[in-house]
Amino acid sequence: MGRLLILILLALMALAASAGAAQGDPPPPSAAFTFSPLAPVTGQPVHFDGSDSDCLRPPCTYTWTDQPPGGGVWPLGTGETLDFTFRGVGTKYVNLTVRDARGRTDSVEHDVIVSAVPPPDEPPPTPPAPTAAFSYSPQSPATGQEVTFDASISTCSATPCSYAWEDDGPDAIGGTQWPLGSGQKLKFTFSGVGTKYVRLTVTDSLNQKATVEHNVVVSSAPPPPPPPDADGDGVPDSSDQCPNQPGPANNNGCAVPPPPNPQCSDGVDNDHDGLTDYPADPGCSSASDNDETNAPPPPPPGNCDLHATTANFASVFGSANGQTICLASGNYGTWAGGSKSSTVTVQPESGANVTMGLDFAGDDHIRVDGMTVSGAWLRGPTHDVTVSNSTFTDAATIETSSMANANVVFDRDTFANLGQARFEGRVSVFGGNVNNAVDDGVTISNSVFGPGGASDGIQIVGGARGVRIVGNEFKGIKQSNCGAVHCDPVQFYGAVNTVLIDNYFHNNSTGIMTPDGNGDAMTATNNVWVTDGEYPDQIAIGGQSGDVISHNVFAGGARIRIGRSNGGTYSSNETATHNVLEGGFYFSESQPTSTFTLSDNPSSGAYAGGTGRCAYATPGNTAGLTDC
Repeated sequence: MGRLLILILLALMALAASAGAAQGDPPPPSAAFTFSPLAPVTGQPVHFDGSDSDCLRPPCTYTWTDQPPGGGVWPLGTGETLDFTFRGVGTKYVNLTVRDARGRTDSVEHDVIVSAVPPPDEPPPTPPAPTAAFSYSPQSPATGQEVTFDASISTCSATPCSYAWEDDGPDAIGGTQWPLGSGQKLKFTFSGVGTKYVRLTVTDSLNQKATVEHNVVVSSAPPPPPPPDADGDGVPDSSDQCPNQPGPANNNGCAVPPPPNPQCSDGVDNDHDGLTDYPADPGCSSASDNDETNAPPPPPPGNCDLHATTANFASVFGSANGQTICLASGNYGTWAGGSKSSTVTVQPESGANVTMGLDFAGDDHIRVDGMTVSGAWLRGPTHDVTVSNSTFTDAATIETSSMANANVVFDRDTFANLGQARFEGRVSVFGGNVNNAVDDGVTISNSVFGPGGASDGIQIVGGARGVRIVGNEFKGIKQSNCGAVHCDPVQFYGAVNTVLIDNYFHNNSTGIMTPDGNGDAMTATNNVWVTDGEYPDQIAIGGQSGDVISHNVFAGGARIRIGRSNGGTYSSNETATHNVLEGGFYFSESQPTSTFTLSDNPSSGAYAGGTGRCAYATPGNTAGLTDC
């Protein structure tokens, strides 16, 4: 009977495992760790890092032990990382065990050889005491004349050394002193006449001192001659902008026109790209920028300098710098990138089909072009990375908590029929940067999101700052494909200073959703929304402040909705002007509008903006696009 019960239990366990696999349970954890330093000594902290482990069923635990082969288990601590100091010499058999939420575990062990601390070196002999000496020039200074004191002829072996200058006064070193300054060389201007009893004290790093004093006699300076004034207008020639034409002193001697406004705030399309001033023109970094010219696009991939296969790609990339590597067809797994001083481009050989995932953590100067990308995760201080002309089969996540002006660019990529993503967006940007006054430096441009899929197009969360969304097309992202999960072309949760320029939204259920505020002001200009009538609110604002929505087209009855956040906070200080707004404004939850700046709701003819999104517009979708 007992044997029968055991057989039944084993069968049930097999059925449960089969059901879990059918439901897509992630694989069990895989333990891996590194440690530094690699050759520690007693009393020196050793840092163990288990972040290379894989544990896809959180919460996960990390347990560290010393398990010598002779027996015994000595606990060291817990956590994904651990700092531990060994007191005794010898080999430590450090074991990491990772356990996931289902109780599955995996362990790995590395030997850590701990050596004794070497004996300290004998201290060097005590250096000699310093000597103090100085010269000064001029030898007979006048009041208001700069005097240079130079102590470079002093000696001081035990560095660093300090040089203190004082005026002893007539009562010498035991009386009152007036500090003059510090440093081996000193420039000082005396304002009073008489003898100055200048004393130099040199102090070395052992607090050994030496001192010397010289008497400096300061005489009265003659009055300066009046400054030249050629036109006699009372404004000296040195500050007279028109020295030969009399003019008022309050205008520097002549009528000088005010300087022109910088190009990025002068209301002129200086670079003739159809976009004017900051923030509409991507060539402007700020309103004070005096160059509206757009930055040149990244150079297209060049010819193949190097060639690689799945077998040797790692070694080829390791030796490359500033070159283009062409890959043979194949699946290259998940690539961890690397750090280069000059951009390395990775692209398929002509006619090849290359698939790879990207996992960059602090990598830089890499361009990935023309790939099938099976998912991307960019984090840490990653910078100067471009992913272009690629088709994504899984989502991209950019964690910006360690990024500032990172120059991370996704350009001309395709995010079509993607399922539910880890952070809801086909491209998700989350986490504020290390300097809250500096943009993260992330740009998503000229890419296509949709049709189909069950995830947001772009989601920006957690304080990500200054993300630029430029020239993209969002199409066919439908709520009916997403079930109970809400999916939108663009969604914000705590975004800061996001800029949307020249994007085209059509045949989607929604547009831009910000139900809980987007952190700080969003700027949306030169965009086109065309609703298919399923949901008219193509921009839905909840609990935000300071957004600027201008020079856009809302066609097919599309409108702007402004109301409270899910937490109950009303929106304030919203600006929406110069838009073609066929559906008008809709104010929900008794939203007050006293702080808003809103234009009328014209049906056509009021648009004034750029031309880039005209490439997307088709007959029947150009309401109000009088410049297309």
